[in-house]
Amino acid sequence: MCAIRYKNADLYQTVGIFIANVVTMKNSNAFMKTFNSIEEAFEWWLKNIYPVLPAETKEPRYRNAWRDYTFKKGISQKRMKAILSDFGNVTEKTVVTFEIR
Repeated sequence: MCAIRYKNADLYQTVGIFIANVVTMKNSNAFMKTFNSIEEAFEWWLKNIYPVLPAETKEPRYRNAWRDYTFKKGISQKRMKAILSDFGNVTEKTVVTFEIR
């Protein structure tokens, strides 16, 4: 599982109107969304956060990541996680269940 929590008030305000239409906000100042993988979280970020960022925020690092992911040029989980970390806290948990027969 992967979760993103926004702490930056300016980013929250920039994206807040769009997010309000996408998810139901709980009674807290933080927004947290849960995903099954880093790839799923990054794809959500590309579809929901990246398009509404101001042009001056779309620095080459984010633009290149968008291109690499969109055109299947390859992007590592480490790079995806680093970009997601620029916008909030990323917590990654791995759950392995082993049942003896």
